[in-house]
Amino acid sequence: MKRQPVSAGKLRRRGILLSVLAAVCVISVILAAVSDSFVCYAVAYDGEVVGTVASRTDLDAAIEEADAVAAMILGEEHPVYGGVSVSATLSSGAGSAEDLTGALLGSVEGITLRPFLTVDGQTVAAMDSEDAIEAVLQGILDRYSDENTVSAAFTQKAEIVTSYISDALLTDAAELARMLDPENADSPWALTVVTHESLESTEILPYEEVVTYDENAWSDEITVTQEGAEGQRLNTYTLVLENGAEVSRYLSQSAILAKPVNREVTIGAIPGSRTDSTGTYIWPTTGVITSPFGAREISIGSTNHRGVDIGNKVGTDVWAADGGTVIYAQDSKGSYGNFIKIQHDNGVVTCYAHLSEILVSVGDKVAQGDVIAKMGATGRVTGPHLHFEIRPDGVNAVNPVNSKKYLSGKPQR
Repeated sequence: MKRQPVSAGKLRRRGILLSVLAAVCVISVILAAVSDSFVCYAVAYDGEVVGTVASRTDLDAAIEEADAVAAMILGEEHPVYGGVSVSATLSSGAGSAEDLTGALLGSVEGITLRPFLTVDGQTVAAMDSEDAIEAVLQGILDRYSDENTVSAAFTQKAEIVTSYISDALLTDAAELARMLDPENADSPWALTVVTHESLESTEILPYEEVVTYDENAWSDEITVTQEGAEGQRLNTYTLVLENGAEVSRYLSQSAILAKPVNREVTIGAIPGSRTDSTGTYIWPTTGVITSPFGAREISIGSTNHRGVDIGNKVGTDVWAADGGTVIYAQDSKGSYGNFIKIQHDNGVVTCYAHLSEILVSVGDKVAQGDVIAKMGATGRVTGPHLHFEIRPDGVNAVNPVNSKKYLSGKPQR
């Protein structure tokens, strides 16, 4: 039952009463001397004894402390004094001032001894047990945690304290969870959960290309002496999240899974390409000249011979007279038989006819001296030989045996 505030007059009268009781206690000491008991103050609240103390100092201190704490909790003036009564009694043991303070507070209506939660020092709410409060807090942390979570905590200082508080602060788990909900923008007690999560990521490590130059090779001659291989590194990042949203991350650990392997390449140092035209020509095969360029009297073939015939056995190598690009390589379906044409950089076209085997294809780049075919006797012929032409403008043939521009001397036998 709540008490009305005690007036100053009543407090003075209570002080007189206590003085009288003190005198009674002094007299009673003589009586207590004949036994194991001693005289002390018995304190009752609303008529029910709640504790005893041995000294007036402890009595005054306990009542004043209980009254001050109760006033702060209930917001009333002197809520304890109105219900307190004191008497002398014999006792073999008395309590402390602290014990009496607690007993008085526990007797005041509207005040209870309970564990309660404070956030940054401010009281939030109370529950019947610390475990109940801890379960609510843990439930909030668990909402923002998963298998990758390393740690979870609140940015605010949340503490559980057990003390005397107002009954009005008692609540249940659902209400406390609502008050503390990080997503409850309307609650002054909304907590902020900071979690640290571990995230693994595999990083590809590129390989480098190491180039070596060969002084004896052309610049377009590229040889890969060792293929490159990418490496791998396992990076472990720690993610910092507030209420489930990432705010930062940092690299916490890194380990090489596989080192990259360099790609090693050899490149020619001579400018240009081995298939570039030189502007000079070599004899395209070995053998003897069986028919020169120009007019001739024969029963088979043209009387105006557009090239030079070099005779030898079937299968003799035929070489490119100069570097260039193959622009024709097939059976001519006519007097030339199997036929090759090579376009050179200077616009000149060289022709190779009556071949037994063609070893190149249209579009191939060939260098001077490359084997492009085998001598044969296809088309209109009297025997195996190579018919060779030089066409400066790509169409009209000229005498290839010209020491100043084209071929000189004779082919090797």
